Amino acid sequence: IPDAIFAFPGVPTQPCGDLEDSGEAGKIDSTFCEILPDLTETTCGCQPIGSTEAPTPSSAPVETCSVCGEGKKVNASDAIFAFPGSAPISCGDLEAEGEQGLIDEDFCDILPAITEGVCDCQPIEGCSICGEGKEVNDPAAIFAFPGSAPITCGDLEDEGEQGLLDEDQCEFLPGITEAVCDCQPMDTPVTDTPVFVVPTDAPVQPTEKPTPGPVTPPPVEIVTPAPTPAPVTPAPVTPAPVTPAPVTPAPVTPAPVTAAPVTPAPVTPAPVTPAPTPAPVTPA
Repeated sequence: IPDAIFAFPGVPTQPCGDLEDSGEAGKIDSTFCEILPDLTETTCGCQPIGSTEAPTPSSAPVETCSVCGEGKKVNASDAIFAFPGSAPISCGDLEAEGEQGLIDEDFCDILPAITEGVCDCQPIEGCSICGEGKEVNDPAAIFAFPGSAPITCGDLEDEGEQGLLDEDQCEFLPGITEAVCDCQPMDTPVTDTPVFVVPTDAPVQPTEKPTPGPVTPPPVEIVTPAPTPAPVTPAPVTPAPVTPAPVTPAPVTPAPVTAAPVTPAPVTPAPVTPAPTPAPVTPA
């Protein structure tokens, strides 16, 4: 189908006929040329040379494409995705083209394996189309939104739980699905509260108190005390005389004492001064 339009990220949109001419003229990179057959087979209606079978017009691309794969989204929008033979494009723009249906279906199948690391693809968190704490009560009801194909509420709920809905859709859907899908609060499992029953003692039939029989006291054993022994008088003990052994004192010889000679000190008599003679007294 020469007039069919081939669209590829980073490459100008062109008819399949022009793309074929570029290939025959050697204007297409060899690496890109290797994957082109898988991308153009459906879009361009590729047929064996010489075939008389009329090609079936392709409707691709008609469906949106997740460049990271179902349930995932681009986390690094500014990262650059470069593919041989194509102009570099940011991961964010690549994702937008996929959501707009501008990426060929065959190329979309191989993109997730290529973009995983470059675009930092991450799982999309699921959402409840009825809002937190609520669930669809009428899964067979048809939800129709302008510009989108009708879908049952059950399938729509599944897509939300699998993270296949856009975050913006998750925000406004609860206000729309409330009545259509009969959203109801989720059932809270009821746990039976254990009841403790205090056991009641079984009734006891009163019994007559038996009359005690005669009690025979045990025999009392009479203990005879042992006889008191007679007093014992000890025999007198006379001590044997002890004669002291004679002690002879050893003779003591006094040591000779030699007196040192004593020289008397010389005595000098003190001089005697005669008393003065009194003056004669004349009687009056």
